[in-house]
Amino acid sequence: MAGSTLIQKRDEQARMMRSLQRLLLYVILIFGAIISLFPFYWMINTSLKPAYAIFTFPPTMYPAEASFSAYRYVWNTMDVPRSLFNSVVVAVVGVSLNVFFSSWIAYALAKLEFPFKRLLFVVILALMILPQQLLMIPLFLQVDRLGLINTYAGIILPSAITPFTVFLIRQAFVGIPKDYVDAAIIDGANHFQILFRIAYPIAQPLLLTAIVINFYFTWNSFLWPFLVIRSDELATLPIALARYRSFAEQRWDAIMAAATVVALPIVLLYLVIQRQFVDALTMTGLKG
Repeated sequence: MAGSTLIQKRDEQARMMRSLQRLLLYVILIFGAIISLFPFYWMINTSLKPAYAIFTFPPTMYPAEASFSAYRYVWNTMDVPRSLFNSVVVAVVGVSLNVFFSSWIAYALAKLEFPFKRLLFVVILALMILPQQLLMIPLFLQVDRLGLINTYAGIILPSAITPFTVFLIRQAFVGIPKDYVDAAIIDGANHFQILFRIAYPIAQPLLLTAIVINFYFTWNSFLWPFLVIRSDELATLPIALARYRSFAEQRWDAIMAAATVVALPIVLLYLVIQRQFVDALTMTGLKG
């Protein structure tokens, strides 16, 4: 009896310790979520406040009287539809080209054998570490020589293939069993057919992750479009927001409203596919 009672007490203590650890984990996660989401909340909160209430002290955590006048002001003074159209074109076309062409290189690195294959993969990893700002001047000179300044192509083509996308998709292709590829080759399929009919369907979750990550960076890209875009007609939302700030410098409610318009599509996209995004990230690993 004494032995069973002791074991029971130990089990209760172990369960209590696990419960406390789980509670501590939830507290840390909630605290981290609050810190991460607070800037976005404050941006929306400021955009809904009347102009006179923004600089009141102490600051209020929610608007006493919510007003959408800042959003109406932005719509009337900033060409939101045109900037939104430009961002959608650049993001959709740029991400499509990036994932499509990068997947070819990723497939070759994962499933084909050729000289200096490992050296090429090391170079790709090194390019991931290299700051992209170092490439801006040679890229700009090349785009200028091609006459692509102030064009959609000038914004999109330099990012048609990126080392990060190649690495990410390669990790998915490495996990495809070699027997699948060998069987397809025996049946007469070429590598492009294997890529489209076998590799893409199996790696679909990670391809979705690559699309979302690239869409995020392309949508929020500022430096490269800022260098290439000269006219307001081609300005993407981040560029239009930067130029709008100089126009509406005293209207912080309008600036926050414009920033909300820029950030909202990314937030909505993540909310829609967050489960697939998280599941795909757990599949990446560091294979091969």
